[in-house]
Amino acid sequence: MEYCVQCGNALSSEAKFCPKCGAPVKRELYTAPRPKRGITSPSPIRENPVLT
Repeated sequence: MEYCVQCGNALSSEAKFCPKCGAPVKRELYTAPRPKRGITSPSPIRENPVLT
């Protein structure tokens, strides 16, 4: 169940405005980021060995 962020009133899933206080209902859409193809993570930096 969703609740109004302004007054805490219970909201129906179709509500665009809160029926109690009139605040607009904000529904954030979440989309998972897509992995980029052909790009790999960089290799760790390797120090050159010290020759003595």
